[in-house]
Amino acid sequence: MVNKMLEHRYALHRIPEIGNKEFKTTAYLLQTLIDMGGWAIDQPLATGLVAYRKGTVGNKCVAFRADIDALPMEEQTGAPCASTHKGFMHACGHDTHMSVALGLAQYVTENPCEEDVLIIFQPAEEGPGGAMPMIEAGILEKYNPDEVYAFHISPDFPVGTVATKPGTLFVSNSELFVDLYGKSCHGALPHEGNDMIIAGMNLVNQLQTIISRNINASHCAVVTVGKFMAGTRLNIVSDHARIEGTIRVMDPQDLPIIKERITDLVEGIARGFNAKHKLDFGSSYSAVVNNKEKIARFKEIVEALPNIKYVECEHTMASEDFGFFLERVPGLMFWLGSKNPDSVDVGLHHPQFYPADESLEHGLNVMKALLTF
Repeated sequence: MVNKMLEHRYALHRIPEIGNKEFKTTAYLLQTLIDMGGWAIDQPLATGLVAYRKGTVGNKCVAFRADIDALPMEEQTGAPCASTHKGFMHACGHDTHMSVALGLAQYVTENPCEEDVLIIFQPAEEGPGGAMPMIEAGILEKYNPDEVYAFHISPDFPVGTVATKPGTLFVSNSELFVDLYGKSCHGALPHEGNDMIIAGMNLVNQLQTIISRNINASHCAVVTVGKFMAGTRLNIVSDHARIEGTIRVMDPQDLPIIKERITDLVEGIARGFNAKHKLDFGSSYSAVVNNKEKIARFKEIVEALPNIKYVECEHTMASEDFGFFLERVPGLMFWLGSKNPDSVDVGLHHPQFYPADESLEHGLNVMKALLTF
């Protein structure tokens, strides 16, 4: 079964696709599940799917979620199974998530279990979000899972490590998009235009005051500008600047405070620089909050597994839309260690990130244990 998971991993790693465009990936998952036989397959959205199998007793339904999308970046791993889609790669390890989920499906096919099993292959976790569209499509009402589980691969922990915690593991977030519009002119005559590079730079600097001056210092919160686009040529004053960023908060009550301050600052910059503006907070994800009772039992089960070490970790300021499932169904999420001595020391979303193959077997063993949780 491990060899089959690796086969899936290599095949899926070669065909990374971004959110809501995972057509080849979905086709691969669909055909694999059809070949296994016995799975009722539902495709509520254009990409992604859910696979359901009735248990021998069916006292409850256990759900597992695997995200399927990739990132728009050029792969630099040098792996034999490197991306064949130029400009895209599985830099967040979702190929491993899918491969373990397919391994679990194969295990359940060959070893029927008492409980009903639902495997959710979810699109667009990296954005704009696929959990809520799947929920809104009615999969929870249709299959009525009693509990739901997921993992995320992690280069911060060695292979054979499972790390999680009760309560908040991933924080809630919001996207940020700002457009500023001024007037273009010749670079030698800047007084005839209205330079949006200057306006945008002032806004970026002001955004960095929000956390330090508006949020309780004991709280965890982040405002990061990750993209600034402006200008067309060295001798032309730019009439447009676009700023893109992310907001992360541990305490959900801080998010509206941050959004209000951003709105005030954007409007103030627009007035101060006589510019027009557009502000969009894009999509938001709920925090991933692990069920405390489930975590206590999960720790016992993992510590009983051979060759796996359980670690209680800190929360991360990263975000995950799996939180939408946990708001509706009790369950948990955990980190699965993927670092070995030969691993390149890089993090998630890095062009050289390639989780160790050995992590797949450990992921499958934990998921199998959760079938009888």
